Amino acid sequence: MQIKEKENRLVVSFQEGDAYFEMGYFLLEQAKLANKLPMKRSVINGYERMIFSTENVVPLGEILPKLSKEELIDVLYICVFMTTQIEENGFLKRNCIWSKFEHVYYDETERRPVFIMLPVCGRVSYADGLNWERRFLDTIAHITFYLPQEEANEVMEKIVAYLETGENFDETMEAIEALGDGKSGLLVPHTEKTKERTLQLHYSGREGVVEYTMNKEEYILGKMEGAVDGVIALSDAISRVHCKLMKQSQQFFVQDLGSMNHTFVNGEYIPPYELMELRDKDILSLADVDFRVHIF
Repeated sequence: MQIKEKENRLVVSFQEGDAYFEMGYFLLEQAKLANKLPMKRSVINGYERMIFSTENVVPLGEILPKLSKEELIDVLYICVFMTTQIEENGFLKRNCIWSKFEHVYYDETERRPVFIMLPVCGRVSYADGLNWERRFLDTIAHITFYLPQEEANEVMEKIVAYLETGENFDETMEAIEALGDGKSGLLVPHTEKTKERTLQLHYSGREGVVEYTMNKEEYILGKMEGAVDGVIALSDAISRVHCKLMKQSQQFFVQDLGSMNHTFVNGEYIPPYELMELRDKDILSLADVDFRVHIF
């Protein structure tokens, strides 16, 4: 992966595509994350490129000395908060946040930091060999530098402990809020857990009524008993291991696993191993067998 800075934009090039790049890109497009830089995508000579616009933002390093204490607290709070906000997608991990300090920006209109967010599920490597946690803490250290030292040290300890264990998030947020009076109105609210959704496939035809309920995050369909989660004996055209259903961020996707007679959504052919989103009332066709999709 390479990052090149050009006028009013950063270009991130991927030499090898992540296996779940398409899903990650879709989720980042759909996710309501106020702290991500606007992005678009292009492919040149086989290289995936993510182009991030920096036209209406300034480098965080330039603005930090000009911010009030209350504004610094807000920046600190948002930086830590978004590490959990992005992981609420289920698929996306905090490593998707490119946290190198030189590439963190500030939106002066919205009064908030904004980050490059990458559509990858694996760990992100940095050229200097530092891991994600070290890079993120480096950015946090630049922010807390402008706070009273004793308070900054206390909050840094909380954040380090949170990053190492993934626990005590609320306690960390409270420690950050305690640095000020909490009345600036810029602090983002805690989010509530969304209701879990379920997908069910319904077949009704000459073989009677057959239903399959997705009871795990990955659910394989086919006719080979013992190799799949849902055994389909409705047609000889079904492959032994035909397709996979996946649930990510309360959304559902289907992936054809190289089946002989293919998989379709509302009549649209799905190339092998590519992902397509499933929506309520879609028609999912495995070879010559049609299922109605119910999401509830």
